[in-house]
Amino acid sequence: MSVQQQQQAAGASNLGAAGPSAATPPQQQQQQQLQPRFEDLTIDDDLPLLPRMQRYVQSSIALQRLVHVRMLGEVALEVGQQLTAMELVPLIPPLVKDSESIIRQRACVELKIICLVLMGMTGSTSSSSSSGANGNTSALITSLPQIPKPDKSSKYYKIMVQHLFPHLFTLISDPDNEVRRAASETIVKLALRVAVEDVVTLALSIPLRLVKEGQKRATSNTNTTGQQQNGDNHNNNNTTNPQTPAEDLLITASNLLADLSSFLPPARLSPDTATRYFSPTILALAEDPNFRVRRAAVQALPRMMSGATLEDVKRRLLPKFMALSGDEMYRVRKASGECLVDVSRALTMLPWRLHFVDVWVDEVGYDEENDNSDSNNNSVAMFYKPRTNKQINDLHTTIRECHEIRRQALCSIAKKLLDD
Repeated sequence: MSVQQQQQAAGASNLGAAGPSAATPPQQQQQQQLQPRFEDLTIDDDLPLLPRMQRYVQSSIALQRLVHVRMLGEVALEVGQQLTAMELVPLIPPLVKDSESIIRQRACVELKIICLVLMGMTGSTSSSSSSGANGNTSALITSLPQIPKPDKSSKYYKIMVQHLFPHLFTLISDPDNEVRRAASETIVKLALRVAVEDVVTLALSIPLRLVKEGQKRATSNTNTTGQQQNGDNHNNNNTTNPQTPAEDLLITASNLLADLSSFLPPARLSPDTATRYFSPTILALAEDPNFRVRRAAVQALPRMMSGATLEDVKRRLLPKFMALSGDEMYRVRKASGECLVDVSRALTMLPWRLHFVDVWVDEVGYDEENDNSDSNNNSVAMFYKPRTNKQINDLHTTIRECHEIRRQALCSIAKKLLDD
């Protein structure tokens, strides 16, 4: 073999030996590219709030997204309604479906602030800032956000209804329990602020739809064929997460029904409305085959009694609670015993909610400067309307009736549980 042939053979052997090692550097280079660099972890603090938000809220690094999701409400108050609707609202959809549950949970809180800004909430005024500069301690109170009465004809209010409230249904059906809890709190707080005529369509419809979806999912899970047929429907549904178990949806709906019934004043959720929409739903949940759903219904029934009509409490809600106190599952019976104090409190509050529906005076349009009446009388008349003798007698009659109902029901339930 010639010298030239030996050199070529040696070169071929070197290439063959270097072949596997030569494939390694591209793999290492790809791994290095996947790892975040120092430049990716740094944040440009010199950017204004809005450009900084738009840049980092969609970052591939979860910590950067979380930091800037927490700033959504602050930026919304800073930029006002127009920029919030144009620049911040389009940032919400990716956050609602973020891979990190802590980011979805925080998005629920910030979503509430964005909705309030679109309804007209503003930050501190110039007068409050000047008073604070002069050392006036009352600036701490006057600088709180001002939330006016919402205007349904406003385009920003319509943006909130059409583009933000659908995300709340997505969040309340989230697989993570903390996300669902944060979404429930946001729904209740927004139900206190939206227009009164929109409470049913915006807030009250969410738990009803959640119950319908949970029951549909529970039925499909009991039938393998039905589950396969509904798989495509769940994948095409952009509002509910197919990974959330049916019982979690029903439990969340039960808790939300109770929160709305107990927190909303009669002017926003009348006893007749609660009896019409909420009572049939909670009674259906109380008969669910899953004991966790029945236990959630037991815990929700006392709070719903304080918002329903007296006739509905006597004929349906209280008898169902007494029936669940003798449930076959020990945990359901135990939950009923733990809620006896809540039942007593609900029956105590019920007469006042029934007879004081129209007692609170609407302070909108009240002119304190032009009111020349006595200050002592004005401080009383500003808060509630005086009751007639007939109204007071009706109140006393209802109080006595609720007291008798409470005594008989609680004694019967307590005796049953003590004999358990």
